[in-house]
Amino acid sequence: MAKLYRYVGPHVIRKRAVNSPPGTPIRSVRDLLDWIQHSGQEPDHQGLFAATFVIDEQGIFRVANRHSEHVACAGGGQVMSAGEMFFRLSGAGAEVVEASNQSTGYCPEPESWPVVASALDRIAISHPGRFTQKVIFQRCPTCRERNIVKDEWYTQPIRYEAVEDCLEKLVAKALELSASVHMPRIGCGLAGGKWERIEPLIVKTLCRRDVPVTVYDF
Repeated sequence: MAKLYRYVGPHVIRKRAVNSPPGTPIRSVRDLLDWIQHSGQEPDHQGLFAATFVIDEQGIFRVANRHSEHVACAGGGQVMSAGEMFFRLSGAGAEVVEASNQSTGYCPEPESWPVVASALDRIAISHPGRFTQKVIFQRCPTCRERNIVKDEWYTQPIRYEAVEDCLEKLVAKALELSASVHMPRIGCGLAGGKWERIEPLIVKTLCRRDVPVTVYDF
């Protein structure tokens, strides 16, 4: 029997997820194509479609917008695996080009790949046969912080309160210099942050104090 992973992320995120619809169940290639179309997904510069995914406790493959929380995609329940995927569409159907087990809410192990492969095989979506980006999670028994080990780099999940503190300092300096602020989608790369949580912080700190902000989407 496949291992189940319970949610270990912030309680406030799980509480918010209770009122959100779960991810779309994908039982066929047609389901995936319909989700991409109806949810307004756009391909990246490589023509790939990104998605947050979970294999829920019933073994159902569910997807949601890439910036969605995994616990919302899972409907608040346990999962057999979770992470991110990038799909390529063609006349022959769909294939998974990249897959990761990065989910700081559930911390699934790389060994959860077989249940992902089985779910994809059932719906005839080809895949690379492994997580192309494996993430190992470690938790400090003292402070309970989760560490991410990825590509031999050791990182901690982003702390949104720390982002807000930094933005407050940036506001003060920008007002002092009468400057505008230009930035990429900060915190959403290797830091693993969600833009849907960082953007409101920028609005709260910079925009509400009339500091001009330009965000570049690379």
